[in-house]
Amino acid sequence: MDPALLEYAGYNPFQFWLLINSVNWGNLVYNTLFWIFPSVIATASLYIERDTVYYLAKIKSYGRKRYYITKTITVFLFSFAYFLAALVINIAITYVVFWGHWEQTDYFAKMVPLDGTFSYVFYTHGQLVFAVFYAVLNSLTIALFSMLCVTINFIYRFKNMYLATIVPSLLLYAITFIFDSSQELVQYNIRTIIQPRAVSALDSIISSENVIITLSVWSILILGYTVYGIYKYKDLI
Repeated sequence: MDPALLEYAGYNPFQFWLLINSVNWGNLVYNTLFWIFPSVIATASLYIERDTVYYLAKIKSYGRKRYYITKTITVFLFSFAYFLAALVINIAITYVVFWGHWEQTDYFAKMVPLDGTFSYVFYTHGQLVFAVFYAVLNSLTIALFSMLCVTINFIYRFKNMYLATIVPSLLLYAITFIFDSSQELVQYNIRTIIQPRAVSALDSIISSENVIITLSVWSILILGYTVYGIYKYKDLI
């Protein structure tokens, strides 16, 4: 690790940013509810619309398969744009509100990612670049899993919106629990990868290769499951 990077760690509003400040309530709420966000988006965009005249008109106009594809793409783009905007706004507000807080603490001196981790190069280009990078990474993850939740809802058609929200969320929390329970899988745990403090706190190095493999595998699985839903269940939508 370059000692020069430590010199400024914690010397600016970066230390109060939502995703890096793991001791504040905002970070706790965000990470606790993380897997609920994709499910809520999927339910809000699909389930609430399903019993409306608008839904029937779209099905008649587009056809079931085209409607499914359009809805999935729309959910992905909306989720990504919405959370990217929210996280970037958080960064901007944090820098405005806390500008001038220059006191460094031992805790925030440890914010610098380990040399060799996938995010290290972004930190070397500036803490703001590092923060925006993680905002993009978090938004992309939520967008991908929102697609998965849409497909689950299309296929299983839950009886009410509560089940439509809870079941996909529980599935995602269960997957995270499996990855959290295995030391061998920690470098491929997507929830660990997208948390900057988790990455810098680990003894093991999460490399760019680990991140590319993780995102690629999840993207292929989710897209594959979506295609399966389109061709297998299009007549049931």
